[in-house]
Amino acid sequence: MGLHAPPTAHGAVTPDSDSSLEALREPLRPSEASTAALSRRERILAGQDAARARGVRIGRPPALDVDDQALAVELYAAGRSLRAVAGELGIGVSTVRRVLERCGVTATLPGR
Repeated sequence: MGLHAPPTAHGAVTPDSDSSLEALREPLRPSEASTAALSRRERILAGQDAARARGVRIGRPPALDVDDQALAVELYAAGRSLRAVAGELGIGVSTVRRVLERCGVTATLPGR
């Protein structure tokens, strides 16, 4: 006498349900694929909007916090070069330039 499990009520895939596996193996038609991609994009954007509404910042975190941005402005105003400020804060020269521009300070390159 062998053990036989009754059919699952929750629709689990069993070895006898080859027809459902066949449907999973069929590729999507191009029109279905573009619709699926558009639907996915819409869900992503809706989720991002909901996160922003909750105050979540989307994207890469800033390289410098507000205190370090103030320090970058202070060091540059004290006569340090862009490269020296970048080296001290452990960031790139372009990042220092962007921070200074956001703070209203015009950064100039030597010889220009």
